[in-house]
Amino acid sequence: MKGHKDNEHKLNNDAIEPETNESPEDTEEPTKPEQEAVAAKEKTLAEVEKEYQDKIKQMEDRFLRLAAEFDNYKKRTARQFEDIIKTANERLIVQLLDVADNFHRALEAARNSSDYDSLRKGTELIWQHLEDILKKEGLEKIEALGKEFDPQVHDAMMQIESEEHPEGTVALEVSPGYKLSGKIIRHSKVAVSKGNSSAEKDELDAEDQDAD
Repeated sequence: MKGHKDNEHKLNNDAIEPETNESPEDTEEPTKPEQEAVAAKEKTLAEVEKEYQDKIKQMEDRFLRLAAEFDNYKKRTARQFEDIIKTANERLIVQLLDVADNFHRALEAARNSSDYDSLRKGTELIWQHLEDILKKEGLEKIEALGKEFDPQVHDAMMQIESEEHPEGTVALEVSPGYKLSGKIIRHSKVAVSKGNSSAEKDELDAEDQDAD
């Protein structure tokens, strides 16, 4: 009877033992990413603000360096451009000095000679030399005489009667115009033909006589 009671008491104890739902996974230590996530959440507002202030300061420093580098680049480029212009001018001046020397020699020869034909030929050679130099530098004369008047390249100074040139065309070139590397640097100053009014009047008179 005693053994039976002991077994019955054991069963009662087992029956009232509380059940737990815990699993082995619930007792595991948090992983490293989880720990980092928790640590990040624990950062104070001041720490976050300081971190962003540091980033902003780095960006400002980088911007200032880039701005300074760009300013130095502009100054260096401007100096290089000025040097190119000076060098180009120097090269052209050296070529023009040859022309000036030739003109000086021609004037000296004219003082001691009455041979005007030789002086004319010498002057023509000097002029041809000057034209060659200017053409090599990209200078091009604008054709005007006999061409239809074009306000893009011609500057009309007056209108004149012309038997040779029809109305609206250039009858006289007062001063030539020029292009430099395709760009107009001086317009041609011209006189534009308004036709031959005398010839037109004679034609009208002849037509009237025929009609009579």
